[in-house]
Order: sequence, then C-alpha cells, then structure tokens
Amino acid sequence: MRQKRLTRPQHLRTVKIALFVFLLVFGLVLFQIFKPKTHLGITQPLPQDSAIQVYFNQNQAASYQDPYRHFMRLGDNLEQQAIDAISQAQSSIDLAVMEFRLPLVAKALVAKQKAGVKVRLIIDSQ
Repeated sequence: MRQKRLTRPQHLRTVKIALFVFLLVFGLVLFQIFKPKTHLGITQPLPQDSAIQVYFNQNQAASYQDPYRHFMRLGDNLEQQAIDAISQAQSSIDLAVMEFRLPLVAKALVAKQKAGVKVRLIIDSQ
C-alpha cells in the first residue's frame, strides 16, 4: 500500500495541533511545580515583649488564608493587622503609604470615616 502524503495545509494543521498539545502539557507541568503548597511548615514563634507587637510578611511561625486568592500563606496577615488597628481608632486615623491596593483596608477606612473618625490618607506614588 502506498502512504498518502499530507498537503501543506494539512501538515500545518497537524503541526499546530501538536504544538498546542505540547504547550498544554508544559503549562500543566509548570502549574504543578509552582502551585501553592497546602501544607506549610510552621515553626514555634520567638518570644516577644507583651508591650511590643511585631509582625512579618515572611514569618515562619504563622500562616493565614489569603483573602483574595483563598490559599494558605506563610507569614502574618499584615492587611488584617491594619484593619484591626483601624477598627480600634476613636478620633483620627493618619495613614501614609507608598501605594494603596488593599480593598479591605479601604473599606475599613471608609467605614470609620462614616462613623465620624477623621481619616487622612497620604500616598506617595513616586
């Protein structure tokens, strides 16, 4: 039997399908390698003075669930710490940041401003 040769358009279509399958498999492999880990190695926290509270975004002794992407992260939830401090304010809030991209903090500031607390926000985007 004689084998039928592919025409140029058929050959291009076959190459495109093979390339698509390769990229799909490659993407899935990369996803498996870099996906967030569900098990976090938590260590014992270091002792600290009760009058001083220190928080770290890379704290090996704490973990929290990311409020936007819903996966577990190592570190202290700095956004929640800011929200807790805002919620305790009674007369004024002065917040100075380099950039401001935290919707939950923004909502907490708006709620306090509506409750009669003076809110000042300074953003330095340069």
